[in-house]
Amino acid sequence: MTRRITKGTDPASSHASRGRASITTSMPTNPVPPSVYHRRVLIHDRYGVVLTVVAAVGAVAAIVGLFRPRILLVVRLYLRVVIALVALQVAIGLVLVATGDRPQQLIHWFYGVATLITLPVAMLVGKRLGGREEQIWLAGGAVMTLLFALRAIATG
Repeated sequence: MTRRITKGTDPASSHASRGRASITTSMPTNPVPPSVYHRRVLIHDRYGVVLTVVAAVGAVAAIVGLFRPRILLVVRLYLRVVIALVALQVAIGLVLVATGDRPQQLIHWFYGVATLITLPVAMLVGKRLGGREEQIWLAGGAVMTLLFALRAIATG
């Protein structure tokens, strides 16, 4: 569905009063009402901000866990919750894509996938190494997840 807009026919247009030729362009219209579109995308956007705050808390907790190893169990549990929340955000994004909404920039796909896989990979590698290396991998994975989440927000 398209609608035609003709410049110069609007009485408020300065082009009409100057006698310039009118220009006709064709602009596509979105079949989804703006309020519904914004509501759907807004959920993904707002949840992304909340998710980034949750990831920031996880990154801080993982860094603190480097100096206080006794909280490592709680940090691991919290970071697993972060992974589940990231997976939910990715699922929301995929539903948006399936319904016809696309990210503003193509690189948003990369940052979304990177946010999803960074922490599980870091936890897997850290678990295989054990000891102090596990704590370092957890902290690094949590910080990288936070950074990728921030970039995903910026490219959304």
